[in-house]
Amino acid sequence: MLAIFDRMRVEDDEVREWFRLVLHSQTQDAQSEAKSKRTELTRQASLLTTQQDRLLNMRLAEEIDEQAFARKHTELRDRLASIKLQLDVLDRSNDENAELACKVFELSQTLREQWVEADYHAKRRLLEIVCLNCTLDGASLVPVL
Repeated sequence: MLAIFDRMRVEDDEVREWFRLVLHSQTQDAQSEAKSKRTELTRQASLLTTQQDRLLNMRLAEEIDEQAFARKHTELRDRLASIKLQLDVLDRSNDENAELACKVFELSQTLREQWVEADYHAKRRLLEIVCLNCTLDGASLVPVL
């Protein structure tokens, strides 16, 4: 296992630090982009809610008939649901993936030390994480890189 851990580690301190900086920069860029998308989707959701309110007021004032109200209400409701779904996906995927990428790199750089100091349960967890993408080739465990 130590040989596998050593293959994952970037030995050159400058390269390792450069990789951290690039990963951190990419993470910040992704989070910034997600924030601007989130802002735009929130703005669109607010506009749709306002339109729904105006539509209801028009119906209550009998400015439009029930059939036109139902059709437009369904359209606005569906668009709002789509935007809320996009917001949910955006909130989960980008932030989680960006943070996970940083954590995975940091773990890969300290696996040897963690393995040596770990108890049975911690070693088992490290094996589950590292060997998730491994296959058996006869009696050998082969990492899929």
